[in-house]
Amino acid sequence: MIRALTALIGFALAAVILYFVPDAGNIISSPAWSVPLLWAAAGLVAGIFYQAGGLRRPGMKVNPWLLVLVFLPWTVVTAGLVAANTGDPSWLADHARSIAGQTVIDRWTASLAAFAFVSGLLLAFSLLEPRTDVVIEEVVADSAVAPRRTVLDNETTTVREPVETS
Repeated sequence: MIRALTALIGFALAAVILYFVPDAGNIISSPAWSVPLLWAAAGLVAGIFYQAGGLRRPGMKVNPWLLVLVFLPWTVVTAGLVAANTGDPSWLADHARSIAGQTVIDRWTASLAAFAFVSGLLLAFSLLEPRTDVVIEEVVADSAVAPRRTVLDNETTTVREPVETS
């Protein structure tokens, strides 16, 4: 329930960020780097709050495999789409057109906002992974404590009680 609440807060804050996107529904006719960056920031905020809701013990860790194998290629594709639409920087736009082709860029341009939003989400998921694993420590029994087996609700459990010494 905590993760759902923090995810709701995160997506509400993402909606507030998206409110400031100029003409968010018409990115194709007015492409600029600021619009996809705001979409990516909204995805980053939503992802951070979603991941923060999954904390089970203090601390966060980085997922380098997700960062290198998923986030970086996705962000390069997104940057290539933005560059192909804006023409700035020209070297990145030229590389995007030569690698993907103009037909692919034309098809993906309609989804540029989704590409940018997912790029922010992937950054949050790869940099802020909650620590959820539980460390189980083995406790050595004292010599004055002897194990005794009891049955509770059809499950066998071991209860340790002190041994009476005379």
